[in-house]
Amino acid sequence: MSTALSAKLSFKLRHSPRRRVSGAFALLLALLLSASMASAQASTAFQFNRDHADGSVHLHYGFEDIEGQRQQWQLTFSQQDMLRQPVMFRPLSPARLQRALLQQQREFARQQGWRGAQVELDNGRLIYQLHNRIGAPENALSTWRAREADARAGILRQHYYQSLRLHTGNTGYTPDHPRVAAESVTLLSPLIAQLDHTLSATYDDYTPRQALAYVSHFIQQIPYAELSDRLQSNGAGFVTPGRLLHDNRGDCDSKVTLLAALMAGLFADVERRIVYLPGHAMFALALDPEPDDIFLRDRVADADNDERATFVIADPTGPAQLNVGEAARAYQSHLRSGAVTLKPI
Repeated sequence: MSTALSAKLSFKLRHSPRRRVSGAFALLLALLLSASMASAQASTAFQFNRDHADGSVHLHYGFEDIEGQRQQWQLTFSQQDMLRQPVMFRPLSPARLQRALLQQQREFARQQGWRGAQVELDNGRLIYQLHNRIGAPENALSTWRAREADARAGILRQHYYQSLRLHTGNTGYTPDHPRVAAESVTLLSPLIAQLDHTLSATYDDYTPRQALAYVSHFIQQIPYAELSDRLQSNGAGFVTPGRLLHDNRGDCDSKVTLLAALMAGLFADVERRIVYLPGHAMFALALDPEPDDIFLRDRVADADNDERATFVIADPTGPAQLNVGEAARAYQSHLRSGAVTLKPI
């Protein structure tokens, strides 16, 4: 064997095991680092489990709160109330709304004894006719038509909807978020009690702002379901607060409604608003703004004059962890210019 070949073999024999050990060590180190990172992520991740037993729903939460503390909550709700209170919400399409309106207007004419009265749907509009005036006064047609707006409003209310006019001038109807929030407070009492307990343990005599920040941070971690167009969706995608907690998922309107209900349970005497923007919704609470807060002004219920209170905004939509008084850049110009629609709760 030549000296050169012997030297090459000697080099391989001396160094190959070291390279193998070094590679194995690097792989082991990478696995350990990966496991460590996974463990760290798991310790801060939002965890949710749901169990059903004996007519009850048990919700289990594990999450990191706004103060960086790991929380473990177990909440129990009535299954029937959770899914049905305050209403078994269903999308209300324009066609369904018009059919209900047609039925009501026909019933009204029948009750009045207007024998020649006839109303039909034509391209989404109600067309009224009075073929003879037996039993009908001279102003029957005008009375009948004038009643349509009130009848429509009644149908919307019956199904937990409201008419809405955005600052852009667009009009339509949406789920009645303020009403749903107000009527969900009792149902949410297990979560409200848990929040009160945790807030009391975290802060000395906690304030509305601290509560708003804490609750918003919690809701931001609940998975998000996108809302495409509020006025065109006919309520599709919206879920009540109980259903949102049960499904662990909600769009911006649903999350804002949940936040509004929880804040009503924690601070019933502090005025609240739902803020409507094009394609989005936020929450606002009557607070004195801090520097750099985005806030709006609106009249309050017990004001004796036209003075407007300040309402600091909060966006619980997530997954972005926005603080109280903060908003995504896309909505800041609308908010700062007041180009929004406010609805009291």
